[in-house]
Amino acid sequence: TIQGIAEIVAFQQAGHRAKDFDNLTNRHIAIRLPFFKELTMQKTLLEVLTGWGGLAVVSTGALLTTSGSLDAGLLPLLTILAMSAFLPVSEIAQIGRQLADTMGATRRIYALENEPVLINDGIDETPGDLSLGVSFRNVSFAYQGRSKSILQDLNFEIPAGKTLALVGPSGAGKTTLAQLLMRFWDPEKGSIKLNGIELRDYKLEDLRSRVALVAQDTYLFNNSLRENI
Repeated sequence: TIQGIAEIVAFQQAGHRAKDFDNLTNRHIAIRLPFFKELTMQKTLLEVLTGWGGLAVVSTGALLTTSGSLDAGLLPLLTILAMSAFLPVSEIAQIGRQLADTMGATRRIYALENEPVLINDGIDETPGDLSLGVSFRNVSFAYQGRSKSILQDLNFEIPAGKTLALVGPSGAGKTTLAQLLMRFWDPEKGSIKLNGIELRDYKLEDLRSRVALVAQDTYLFNNSLRENI
């Protein structure tokens, strides 16, 4: 799941979580791969034996019927057996569907990997350890796929060492402001400055390490309380 991606990015845990995910994936593959290999061999052998057995019964029945050793009324049974012999063939036909599913999943993975990076790292500015002032100048922003802007020509300033509370109804853009400050997104127009320097000029890791974001919908990871904190 990627539901907790905002928390991972905000608190600089991408490397740690990626390492844990890789370890879990490798353990899963190590456990499942031998099982599927054995299952595939068993299923293949069973289908081959079933097919040859069915064909042998049909052939023998036909010869016995011709020689008069087998009653013709049993031919329907032999026909059913012959049809049953083709069941492995129908199973093999499912491989095409499974292959199509695999190819579709592969295309989606490659599409995700080739998705352009919307937020690029800054040149090498460091916010510093002093109190930081924030200013929004003529900031406009709309989410992708939406024509209506969430923010339109927004202007305000928070001097260093001061506290500002933003209040408003749901959907007014309060969360969007926090996400813009963390550079989850960049504004379509205008500038956001920290200590008089554009946010785009800061290194993302340095910027986000100095901002504490508490989201309104906090995601809890399937881990210990200590790890979540």
